[in-house]
Amino acid sequence: MLKLDTETMEFSVWKLPPHLEQSNSYVVGETMNGTLWIVYCSGWSIDVLRYGVDDGGEERWIFVGMIEYDEGANPLANNDTLHVVTMKDGFVYLATSEMILSLCLETMELEKLFPRSFRAHHFQPYIMAWPPSLVGNYGSFAAMQDGPNAP
Repeated sequence: MLKLDTETMEFSVWKLPPHLEQSNSYVVGETMNGTLWIVYCSGWSIDVLRYGVDDGGEERWIFVGMIEYDEGANPLANNDTLHVVTMKDGFVYLATSEMILSLCLETMELEKLFPRSFRAHHFQPYIMAWPPSLVGNYGSFAAMQDGPNAP
């Protein structure tokens, strides 16, 4: 893997774990603090690795955890598989043919976002900020919801 440090504008080469050669669905990305992560799927299992220093003081890919997607809770047709789509700001986005999911790397919680209503093979989630008019507007809007005589 080729990595560009945007502060020094220098490239470095990092070796990926050998077992990723068998996985056809993985993503490598950084979280907001710059830590490198790998998330990959093997069947209905989602495995997470982080690049860091192990107990012996050696820098390497460290296994963080594994999560099983419960396909029984939402039965899938046609031997569906789980695919990693992308990683953005500490969240990993995954897809089946029926559902879009997100995995928070901080809490390791897997959440179903919405049913997949499109059939594109490749897509990227579009993340945008809420308009200022919808963020933290607890003034007159909250008063209108509670009613004029609310405590």
